[in-house]
Amino acid sequence: MRNSLLEKRKHILESLGGLPGVDVKNREWLYILGEETRYSIMIEGTFV
Repeated sequence: MRNSLLEKRKHILESLGGLPGVDVKNREWLYILGEETRYSIMIEGTFV
């Protein structure tokens, strides 16, 4: 079920033109984004 929801969302995004690629040039910000994403996923109950 989860995969089907992701596929539907992906299809909608692609039909609207998709999302632009993200370019983070500052390594410190890239590290912070990675850590925040990891903690956010852990809070939601999915461990990576």
